Amino acid sequence: MEKYHLPYPEAIFDIDYFTENPAPFYTLAKELNPKKFRPTKTHQFFRLLEIKHKLKRCFTQNIDTLERLAGLSDELIVEAHGSFATSRCIECRSEMSDTQFIHQLDQIHPPDPLIVKCPQKRCLGKPTALIKPDIVFFGEQLPKKFFGSLPDFQEADLLIVLGTSLQVQPFASLISNVPMNCPRLLINLEAVGEVGRDNRGGFDFEGTYRGGKKFIRDVLVLGTTDDGIEELCDLLGWKDELLDLYDPERKLPGHGEDISSSKQGQVDRTAEGKDVVGEKVFEQKDDDDNDGQVACRAKSRSLDHDQPDVDHPPTRSPAVGNSHRGEDGQASQETEVKKDVEQLVATVSQLSVSEEIV
Repeated sequence: MEKYHLPYPEAIFDIDYFTENPAPFYTLAKELNPKKFRPTKTHQFFRLLEIKHKLKRCFTQNIDTLERLAGLSDELIVEAHGSFATSRCIECRSEMSDTQFIHQLDQIHPPDPLIVKCPQKRCLGKPTALIKPDIVFFGEQLPKKFFGSLPDFQEADLLIVLGTSLQVQPFASLISNVPMNCPRLLINLEAVGEVGRDNRGGFDFEGTYRGGKKFIRDVLVLGTTDDGIEELCDLLGWKDELLDLYDPERKLPGHGEDISSSKQGQVDRTAEGKDVVGEKVFEQKDDDDNDGQVACRAKSRSLDHDQPDVDHPPTRSPAVGNSHRGEDGQASQETEVKKDVEQLVATVSQLSVSEEIV
């Protein structure tokens, strides 16, 4: 942040400082252009859950819109801290798309000041008529959609928590909002959010507060989120589907039809066509991107999905959850989806506690 010459690091996301000196934020926004990046396997996993009608909601603190670029439907995404998906004038509140905003940024070159002004007639000449992405700055309220979606946690069969420090409130406390019998899976480089005197609803990987290991509901998988998700999909028999979404060019013969079949293709795929920028989505990588990261082979036991898990019976409907369907064949479809959800919950419950991906 030194190159931005900020009075304090947080100033770049301070709404008052932005109004006075927007150039540092616009410089950062130009560098963070989400379309320079490619969704990871983890992002594609969310899309896979939607295709299989198992995703209740995806809550994220990220502002990069990579869930959208992966094709995840807007109604399933809760961007707690906002995102670059839309921008608006801080004076008249008129909206600007992410494409328009980035295009305007790209058209500005030194010595012109890096400032995106509102093009509306009513804002012409106003120095504070600035366009700001709908990112939550310090001093701003979280989106209404965040608070309106909180009841979803009570309907969860399974909560999956990925790649987080669980330090920022109120997001950090969301893990305690699921039912007491809902399994919770954390895939992370380190254990976070553990139960304690000041965190009664935290993760209890040893079963200390639940009467012993027999009653454990929390599972910790140490490693990168991509490694953990790929291992989980392998156990579920979904690995090829995940890799096909991540890299469409590797699709196995006949396998691609499975994902867009009548059973799975009931999700409206127009959103995917709109959000994914096809060949124009690129991945930024460093050659040593995986230095210090463990490989993607887990020590999980092999799973017989036909065997019930007596210690962790399936519970209610997930944060990984059931999507709404039409009335035709609803009963049989719901039975099929419920069976698949139970398989997902059972798979997570069978993972070894505090398992390290090696």
